[in-house]
Amino acid sequence: MQKSASPQLEDGYTRLANELLEAMARHRLPGEVRQIIDVILRLTYGYQKKTASITLSQFSLATGLKKPNIVRALNRAINSKIVIKTDNGKSVSYCFQKDYTIWKSLSKKITTMRI
Repeated sequence: MQKSASPQLEDGYTRLANELLEAMARHRLPGEVRQIIDVILRLTYGYQKKTASITLSQFSLATGLKKPNIVRALNRAINSKIVIKTDNGKSVSYCFQKDYTIWKSLSKKITTMRI
């Protein structure tokens, strides 16, 4: 039998300005991109840091996504200016761009019916 969830603030929490949550709610974010952003927020703001060195394996463990999907979602988040990537040659760090006025909208996926 699976143990039931019982999250408690006493067990830890991530401080995030309501204004940022509201901006994300207004901005179209595909599921995998949002998962990547959530990991970045957890590993930065969750530890009172602005940036964090995060490996693809860490993203995979946290999201359950495969590495090609992580790379694609990271690229979309970076190209949309929601995530900032810094590569110093030894490690790659990510941070969340909290100035949401410079975020670029992600295009809506268009599906077509096959006849």
